[in-house]
Amino acid sequence: MAKSRDKVQQQGFWDQEVTTAGHDDVMVWVDDNADLVMSRAFPELYGRGWIPDDIEWGIEAAARAAAMEQVEAFMRATPREDPRVKGSVWESPLRDDRHRPSHYQRSVCFADLIISATYPRIYVQEQDIAEHRRAGPLAIGVSWPRIGGHFGVLIEAKSVLPSRGDLIRQLRHYGTVFHGPMVVVSQDDSYAALLHKQGFRFVQCPRPLP
Repeated sequence: MAKSRDKVQQQGFWDQEVTTAGHDDVMVWVDDNADLVMSRAFPELYGRGWIPDDIEWGIEAAARAAAMEQVEAFMRATPREDPRVKGSVWESPLRDDRHRPSHYQRSVCFADLIISATYPRIYVQEQDIAEHRRAGPLAIGVSWPRIGGHFGVLIEAKSVLPSRGDLIRQLRHYGTVFHGPMVVVSQDDSYAALLHKQGFRFVQCPRPLP
């Protein structure tokens, strides 16, 4: 009878590179340099001030123009921070939980690394005056949602790149159950442009690795 790993491999879900020392080297580098990896993977979230897209409105659209003066004053008084890395999980199982009770969920594959990181947003909402249940002054503050929502950021580590088709197929397979951003990390940047066109992100690690 085939072992569980053999069954997974037969279905095309087992990544042979996981067993190599080179793969471990890339994983360790990513884990040790998670802030750097995130800044290169998501440059639009780093080293800048507040922009209108950072505002999370909790008031009616008709009231937003009148609120902008207060929001802009908050932006000027509150420096925007860069995202914060909270942690990482190695070899996280990606499960097919659609229409299944938790004890019947099927592991489809394993993510090399899931990085949990948050980024700053400005929330704007009305304060309720409880005794009258009417709108009061605006409440404006900074929230820190997770990049990628509850999925986080998936890292696919590659010490040696497979064919373009194999890599894209692997990532598409992950995408059947993982709906957050995916980042390929490798010393070889040959596929960087292709990955970007296909909706994935790429970060080049040093050659040789420290």
